[in-house]
Amino acid sequence: MRDSLENLVIAAVSRTHMEFPQQVADHLGKYTDLVDVMDPKLFSSGEFGPVFILNGQEGLEGKTVYLIVSQGPFVSAQELAARTGIAADAAKYWGAKKVVVVSPDLAYSRADRGFKEDPDKKLKGKGVTSAWQARLYQISGVDQVLTMHLHNKRLYDIYAEAFGVDNGRKVLQSICPSAVLAHYLMKRSSLSPVHEGENIVFVSCDEGCRGFVEATRKATGLVNSGILYLDKGREADNNPDAIIIDNPRLEGTDTLEGKTLIVPDDILDTGGTIINVMKWLWVTNPELSHNLGIPKDAFLYATHAVMAGKAYADIQERIAKQLPMVKEFIVTDTRPYIADLRDHRFKEKSTVLRMARLFGDAILKIHNAESPEEAYKFDSFDELDRVMSPLYDIKRSSRHFLNMKK
Repeated sequence: MRDSLENLVIAAVSRTHMEFPQQVADHLGKYTDLVDVMDPKLFSSGEFGPVFILNGQEGLEGKTVYLIVSQGPFVSAQELAARTGIAADAAKYWGAKKVVVVSPDLAYSRADRGFKEDPDKKLKGKGVTSAWQARLYQISGVDQVLTMHLHNKRLYDIYAEAFGVDNGRKVLQSICPSAVLAHYLMKRSSLSPVHEGENIVFVSCDEGCRGFVEATRKATGLVNSGILYLDKGREADNNPDAIIIDNPRLEGTDTLEGKTLIVPDDILDTGGTIINVMKWLWVTNPELSHNLGIPKDAFLYATHAVMAGKAYADIQERIAKQLPMVKEFIVTDTRPYIADLRDHRFKEKSTVLRMARLFGDAILKIHNAESPEEAYKFDSFDELDRVMSPLYDIKRSSRHFLNMKK
């Protein structure tokens, strides 16, 4: 293992949010300051010119370089893509055997459809930026991409085509965070399950997140919990701030009355959709009653806390004000700025699951020719607890209600 780790190089493509990649490196025993591994240098003209700090004459010969790409509101996605391509090309120029892009929140993953694949008028004339980025990575010498919680499995086909392979998973690997979320809910949150989840209902807000919701429910072991399947809502007549959800399907229970809802999703952006869904669930408009009963409270989770980028504070304030029924807001730091920059109201209920150690472990899996996509699936909660407990930590404000109880 020592020889293998000696050939592992961690580098960051931006000085912004340097704490996250440094924590990944620390987990792997690479305690050197990352700017002493590769300096993500910007010239006065604004041009990016990364410099690998090479020791001796060997350069990067035989080494695998992992480029950490952390999205945030301060460096645009397109600039990060270009920087990543330049850094990958530089690594291969200096002899790297392999380059792996580690992008916790993969940019352009929502731009996965083009007019040819889905001939909808709204897509006509638009570029498929996810395919552009995949081709950019390929021509720059990238060999694999590691991310978390892909928005759509269509991305595997896009990367398969760009890299000329028969299976996109040979190139693109995505960690499913269901095990982390299940562990947090059962071990570190304020959730209080009764009789293996009789008081709990998981909610799938649309078709795209059903697999993740089902995987999270299974991972918790709450076999008596219910699950509510929803389709995308449509605007109510004469009320753009209200939605109608047709044909909701409730399984495992016959009511939401007095239940605690767990609402997991991949992305929280402007918050408009989830606000409308929660208002529909709590029947804030009596004319749009679903007749399923009024829940007690909710736990709201999103892997990628986009929160409209630079408008994150406004989005957090809006969500906290309009969703008093939410007991806990749970997000990860795939966008690392969320760990530090939170509205004071949002802080009182929000927990950040910090994923650096999990990504470090996933990098080890790749380095040992194992699949991170298969590594975090478990046959029992006891096994899940043993493996996942040391692979993430949590960050809460001193104002958080669980800290105030101490």
